[in-house]
Amino acid sequence: MEASEKDETPAQVPLPEQFYSYATGKPFDTCVTCNTYLLGPGTQYMVEKAIIRYPNTNVTDVAFEYAMCLPCSEKMRQSLSKESLARIESYFMAHVDLAARQELLNRAGEAEPQEWFKTCLVKNTPIEEETEYQLIAHCNGTNLVVGLAPYMISGKAADELSELLSAQTKEVLDDFIDEHFGLPPELKALIKEKNLLLL
Repeated sequence: MEASEKDETPAQVPLPEQFYSYATGKPFDTCVTCNTYLLGPGTQYMVEKAIIRYPNTNVTDVAFEYAMCLPCSEKMRQSLSKESLARIESYFMAHVDLAARQELLNRAGEAEPQEWFKTCLVKNTPIEEETEYQLIAHCNGTNLVVGLAPYMISGKAADELSELLSAQTKEVLDDFIDEHFGLPPELKALIKEKNLLLL
């Protein structure tokens, strides 16, 4: 799901630590695909992180995380099947309360950034109740762009979205994982199970 482009000058706030790299504790500084430096002003990119919360604790871990510049993100979207993209678009149109998101957008200067991802965009369940979820952000240098993103997708919603993907799209995503996550086979399999969505 792409960040909104309807507002020509969307609000921006300093990037919250939730969208920092878990591996470094700092903002992502390069695109996972082309290695473009991301933290210069005017460089726009997307961040996706899949989080696991261990049952009955507040302890979390990261299944995968990456940042991708907008040109690479758009190229990736174009490689997905039109069927998958249409299904995803229909899913969000049917399940997301766009009026509520617009209300938050109107309060972008007042609301804390966490307001944007404290509940699942689709299911509206609180992040504290989720054992698996994904965070998605649209960034500009060291700032968070406030529009449709940032948002949180619960594990249940991610599962539903994954079921909408065509075989072609799943193959593209699997190839992306194989190329960019240098992990042993069992960990790659775990990441694939966590529904990389490239939203």
